[in-house]
Amino acid sequence: MTSQNHLLDQTRQALAQENGPQLQQLCKQWLSRFPQAPDGHYVAGVLAGQAEKFALAAKAFERALQLDQNRCDAAIQLARCLVRTGDHARACQLVRLAADDIRGKPWLQDLAGSVLTHIGCHAEALPLYRAAVSAVPSHAEYLSNLSACALFNGETFLAKESLEALLALSPDHPRAWWQYSRLSGIDRQAAIKLVGDRLPRWQGPLNQAYGYYALAKWYEDEQDWPRAANTYQRAAEAAQAVAPPYSGADEKLTVDALIRGFDADWWQKTPAAAPAGNTEGTEPLFIVGLPRTGSTLIDSILSAHSSVTSAGELQFVGLVTKQLTGLKASQALNPAIAAASAGIDPVAVAQGYWQASAYLGLPGGLRTDKLPGNFYYLGLLAKAFPHGRFVHVLRDPLDACFAIYKQLFAGAYPFSYDLDALADYYLGYHRLMAHWRSLLGDRLVEVKYEDLVADPHQQVPQLLQRLGLSMEPDCLAYYQQKQTVATASAAQVREKPHTRSIGRWRHFETLMAPVAEKLRALE
Repeated sequence: MTSQNHLLDQTRQALAQENGPQLQQLCKQWLSRFPQAPDGHYVAGVLAGQAEKFALAAKAFERALQLDQNRCDAAIQLARCLVRTGDHARACQLVRLAADDIRGKPWLQDLAGSVLTHIGCHAEALPLYRAAVSAVPSHAEYLSNLSACALFNGETFLAKESLEALLALSPDHPRAWWQYSRLSGIDRQAAIKLVGDRLPRWQGPLNQAYGYYALAKWYEDEQDWPRAANTYQRAAEAAQAVAPPYSGADEKLTVDALIRGFDADWWQKTPAAAPAGNTEGTEPLFIVGLPRTGSTLIDSILSAHSSVTSAGELQFVGLVTKQLTGLKASQALNPAIAAASAGIDPVAVAQGYWQASAYLGLPGGLRTDKLPGNFYYLGLLAKAFPHGRFVHVLRDPLDACFAIYKQLFAGAYPFSYDLDALADYYLGYHRLMAHWRSLLGDRLVEVKYEDLVADPHQQVPQLLQRLGLSMEPDCLAYYQQKQTVATASAAQVREKPHTRSIGRWRHFETLMAPVAEKLRALE
């Protein structure tokens, strides 16, 4: 027993120090000498998680829980792994069951908050982040996470307060400066000076990207267009160095496979699914398009209606589709999955979608899902949800591409950091949407961003009417509603509608010239 206690002390120390080599040695000792102790399996899970082998890590944490069901640390770590493997419902269940056990354990509260954030439970995550910061007010990552979650939940004062506390404690925190750049009411000139002085000593491409994106945003706000353009370019170069791999050739093959598989013959022969898997009268309302083109604005307008609830950006359409094809791949969608998806039973898609998202516990009625990339699946979704509704948000092509290019995404949209790849992606998206338009007809409700912000009093009632909804004043006053917005538009969508972004790309014509040249094919 003494040797086991000694091993436990060594393990705790190695975990605190994040000493990978020592943890590997300790893990071997645990599993060989004390295979029925949960600690060895817990350490094995930690090591597998660090290697991003999340399925393997999940098995290790599951075993630790089997050996000791009171290991709340294993439960939260398992939940984190399940987020990455796509089992959001189980992840949510684990966090909720461990809620009492993680009180007074700030690192677990912060990790649990991260799990809830990633699965769309932002209101539940906020008090966990608050508790972690309350316990350790000087912890930089806790403050950063609290600020992000507060902004998602519309708590802009708390978001700003948390970041300012963080930057006072740790002025060389690149992510915090990037977060700070998204807030209004700050001294931009002072911030430009502070970040400009510090950025040269920030190591690593991601930290460089944080700094450059922050500076570029402030330069743009100051209307220093040449400096903003140059800095956005440097930001994108840094971000591309840490972005997931992207193949433009595979993207083209994926679009080709979707157009070929979901053709007019498929559309005519594939029966629509009878409503199934949904017992509460809920119907989906998918808002699709490209990122940064107005989908969050549309979602905010519609979810201000008494009959509509926002579910945010759900990953389940792609996850369920991939699962039903039976294909294994690191990507959610590739040419093989796209081709195989035409053979999927739409009934199974609907059932899988409702089952996967049941943990959200949202009320009946229309429920929005605004993940932009759901545009890949519109043919399948139209058959899976015969009473579902679909809104496609359109924006000027060059404004759309510039808005995408100047945004740092968290592991998504890897094409966005290269202007040639971005232009090619837009052409593929445009081609696929033309195909879906020919199949769906009037079921696809299309809204132009420019028309909407220029004349919301005319456009909003028309949009509601086309969706079978009555006009409600709150839909025009959407910016006054307190609702969760977990996208890059979290701050902007709380403003009144404005036209400042229309034609914005023209201030960056030299930068955007490669995109403009390729998009001439649309004329």
